[in-house]
Amino acid sequence: MSRFLIHILIPLLLPVVLYGLWAYFNAKRKDQGLPSWEEGSWFWAIIVGFVLAVAGFGYLFWTTTGGQRDIPVPPAQSSSIVPGRFV
Repeated sequence: MSRFLIHILIPLLLPVVLYGLWAYFNAKRKDQGLPSWEEGSWFWAIIVGFVLAVAGFGYLFWTTTGGQRDIPVPPAQSSSIVPGRFV
């Protein structure tokens, strides 16, 4: 669960939260309301979150599999029995 949280969920939500905080404090500083979805850069914050989540998922896959796929080699029988293995 912690790997999922660190590699997927946090990168997905972090840009949206940071943009939301910036938009809130910027609107408060200018004495205005928060920008609507159409006016603000919410769309790009969400896109950046998805890109970071996909990158985190790729990193998680790379670290857990060692960057290799396990290719099974079936057992062979010649003069002796050679057990199957993964390459």
